[in-house]
Amino acid sequence: MGKLVTRDLRLYYGDLEALHGISMRIEKQSSTALIGPSGCGKSTFLRALNRMNDIIPGARAEGEVMLDGQNAITSLHDAPAEAYLERKTAEYQALQAELAELQAEVSGDSESLYGQADH
Repeated sequence: MGKLVTRDLRLYYGDLEALHGISMRIEKQSSTALIGPSGCGKSTFLRALNRMNDIIPGARAEGEVMLDGQNAITSLHDAPAEAYLERKTAEYQALQAELAELQAEVSGDSESLYGQADH
């Protein structure tokens, strides 16, 4: 199973079907490009993956968006968007802290290798 998998993803704005049954797999540590003409749904697809349509009245998603084996569409209906965003914000902040620690380690390693620079 890929890192991100969509199965028959459909997105509606009221009665208008904006995404028509998109199925794809994106593997971990891979690069993926969405290419197509203006108005074909590239940005709409990305907004659906990021749950940015949660706050648009009348917008709804059907199908599966599996991220690490968890269906993000199902969790959309199980938890309010605010709770989801709060959890993702906490995850982001934890990653930022980890990144800062790694940057400090790399900075410290370069100082020990080359000596501390005079400023």
